[in-house]
Amino acid sequence: MGEWFIAAAPLAAFVGVVSLGAMWLYLRPERNAPPLDSGKVREQLSQLGRPKGREMKTAAILSLTILGWSFGPALGVDKLVVSLVMLMAAMLLGCFGESELQSLPWDFLLLYGIVLDIDKITNRLGITQAAGEALVAATGHLHLDPIVFLLAVALLNVLVRLFLPVIPALMLLGLGLIPVAPVMGLSPFLVALTLLATTTVWFLPTTSYTFRLAAQAAGGQLFTTRQAQVTSVIHTAVTLLGLAVCAPYWRWLSTWPKVL
Repeated sequence: MGEWFIAAAPLAAFVGVVSLGAMWLYLRPERNAPPLDSGKVREQLSQLGRPKGREMKTAAILSLTILGWSFGPALGVDKLVVSLVMLMAAMLLGCFGESELQSLPWDFLLLYGIVLDIDKITNRLGITQAAGEALVAATGHLHLDPIVFLLAVALLNVLVRLFLPVIPALMLLGLGLIPVAPVMGLSPFLVALTLLATTTVWFLPTTSYTFRLAAQAAGGQLFTTRQAQVTSVIHTAVTLLGLAVCAPYWRWLSTWPKVL
């Protein structure tokens, strides 16, 4: 399996399950609430219809892409090659048209790629070594537990996201903190993972595209702004707890040179 999947899977599972349980408790339906109208459900399903050929081909290409990302490096195939081949296959099979390609959030997708691979760039350019020397010169030989540093990164990211949209926040903190990770005894990937895991907050609607999109789709009927903000606090708290819970697992993985 891909190294990224091995490292990130426990955090994703913990946050997903615990967040779902916490939000169910917070948004639990009233006991006397009217029963779900099954007719509306059937109507929505009938409008969706059965999966079309284009949708099935897209699902197959997505599955192959994930498998390629996971097993490709072990077979000597770069993840970039897998991505380009699968993108060309999707275009040739008609999964994407010109309008769909233009509507994709390319800036967001490219940013994720930069954040995940920025450690390789900084190592080649010598930025990691320079950042480590500057940190030691400024603070002396600071003995800070790596997990404490990781939680500090998460809290700083949440704070910055209150003022900046996701892309500027990730670029600012990624460029500043990922090169410092080896000095603090951490894999750069864990710092990138922490930034990506804590960047989706919707405390303030103006800084979250996800919140605005969900609110527009709901039409003000499924949830209130107050409920959304409370669930954002719950999700952020669960993510921070997940980082702490996964710390022993990541310490264990650090004994595997090919993983972290």
